[in-house]
Amino acid sequence: DQFERCQASHKYKKLMFSLTFFHSILLERRKFQMLGWNVQYPFNDSDFEVSENLLALFLDEYEDTPWESLK
Repeated sequence: DQFERCQASHKYKKLMFSLTFFHSILLERRKFQMLGWNVQYPFNDSDFEVSENLLALFLDEYEDTPWESLK
């Protein structure tokens, strides 16, 4: 199961939801281009996958959640 790949699955599920929600907002904002943003950045699926992998890595490697690094 996707959500069981991380040892801290409870935290992972909640943070993964936040990451997915943020990703969907960025994808939806594409149709407005730079309106309301300082610069245009093409946040795509590969960026999402890297973010997902880093989230699992940080949660597995550190006992306390490294919030500063996850920002």
